[in-house]
Amino acid sequence: MSGALRFAAPAALALLVLSAALSPLRTNDVFIHLVTGRLLLDEREVPHVDRYTFTTPGARYVAHEWLAAAWYALGERMAGPVGSIVTAKVLPGLAIGALGLAILARIRARSAIAVGVFTVALVAARNRLTQDRPELLAIALLLLLCWLLVRDRERALAGAPDRQVFWAIPLGVVWANVHASFPLGVALVLAFALADGLDRLGGPRDARARVTAAVLAAGGMAIGA
Repeated sequence: MSGALRFAAPAALALLVLSAALSPLRTNDVFIHLVTGRLLLDEREVPHVDRYTFTTPGARYVAHEWLAAAWYALGERMAGPVGSIVTAKVLPGLAIGALGLAILARIRARSAIAVGVFTVALVAARNRLTQDRPELLAIALLLLLCWLLVRDRERALAGAPDRQVFWAIPLGVVWANVHASFPLGVALVLAFALADGLDRLGGPRDARARVTAAVLAAGGMAIGA
């Protein structure tokens, strides 16, 4: 990896985390999530009826991001408004930064182009990633899944399969209740499975480079989408 890319990738991730931590709350979503989370913590069940609008009280309501709502409300309950900001923005931003650096450390010099694409995607998506929405948690989960799959792939190529990849199953369950983007995780797993089949035809060395490039490029595009 060139010296410029070696510096640019961690710098982009650091910028992302700093932006997420310092930018103010900018969306209305966080308030409805906080209300839903408070109801969930108080009543110990996911709300199923509309309590928010005066025109349709009692109508069916699907809290499809209930886990993120509970997470926000828990932060608020523990530390007030600051706690909700920490859970909605700061902690997800730190997780994204840590996981991104972990993935980049694993691929090291094997795909400078993929690292460049990943870095540019993160910087370009700054405006999206600094919003206080469950999507930020979903991006952290996407990177965690990517890290699990890359780690499993490296161990498999070294002849030491790792069962920790099965953590992808409960991770998917959590993701499905945090944000509607969870099909991205399914697509990522399928992409790895397809790449495994192609690797057996193309040879391990070239295949490793192709898979690394494809995974990081796809992850960067998914984040910036």
